[in-house]
Amino acid sequence: MKRFLFFLSLWLFLSFTATSTAKTLTIVVNGFKENKGKLMIGIYNSDATFMKKTFKGYAAEVIDTSLEFSVELPEGEYAISVYHDANDNNKLDTGVFGIPSEAYGFSNNAKGYVGAPSYEKAKFTLTTDNLVVRINLID
Repeated sequence: MKRFLFFLSLWLFLSFTATSTAKTLTIVVNGFKENKGKLMIGIYNSDATFMKKTFKGYAAEVIDTSLEFSVELPEGEYAISVYHDANDNNKLDTGVFGIPSEAYGFSNNAKGYVGAPSYEKAKFTLTTDNLVVRINLID
């Protein structure tokens, strides 16, 4: 019985500790040309995975010229990429030379030269609750 209580106490302590470091991040995206489709959101937590494998991925319905989306994340360093999947086909459509034909954007409104910006340009640190990251879509 003592062993059970010990493990229960440990589990409760670890659960409380894990949730107490979670912070709310609000992503505000502006510049939608059409009120249809969805916004695809990719959150990355390292340079090695940036634009390769998301830490967290979300989709949100676009119903206005701006969109606000909130998530709970542990404290840490992140970068965000978004694109407006206006035709709702679950992919970023591209044209000649792989140039996106759908609106897209990155945290810090970072821009790349012939491709996505670097993780260094797009990264931010989440240490406070209710951090707001604003992204302006690029056509």
